[in-house]
Amino acid sequence: MYDSATGPAPHVRIGDGSELTRALFVRDRFALASAASVPALDPPVVARPTSGVPDTAWDKWWAALLTRAPLTPLRPFDPGLAALASEVDEEARRWEEEHVTCGPADHLMWISDWLGTHRLRAHVDVLVIGAGGSWSRRIGPGRALVSTALYRDPIGIGVVVRELLDENRATPRGR
Repeated sequence: MYDSATGPAPHVRIGDGSELTRALFVRDRFALASAASVPALDPPVVARPTSGVPDTAWDKWWAALLTRAPLTPLRPFDPGLAALASEVDEEARRWEEEHVTCGPADHLMWISDWLGTHRLRAHVDVLVIGAGGSWSRRIGPGRALVSTALYRDPIGIGVVVRELLDENRATPRGR
């Protein structure tokens, strides 16, 4: 819903980070070099180290994935990395379907009441990825990545969502 006086209605969107999880699958499957401090997949995949992919190729792809619109596919820029990603695309998709779930989160029912009470114009996106451990990373204003373990932890995911919502306190709704 859109209100011309206050802008778009607030939303907190929690969804899967499919393209991101698949990129992690490619990184872990082929033991690719990466400066990104994102944990390995959980459960881990069997590594089949490869050569011929520039050390910065995966990081460039990852950085581009983080800045594009959520759920927008983006193939790797490097042809060698693109070929590897295509080679394991179906396997990565199956791994994700088995291990990354972001179904109904009953423990997040407080969000709509919180938005109303704090009169915020909040727009928050949380992407659930297959990274190991209880992990999260801010990737932009009102945007974060979280591991499936953190998503399943009511206290942990609550902290992440509240922090993202608190960023929006500076833009109150209404008068």
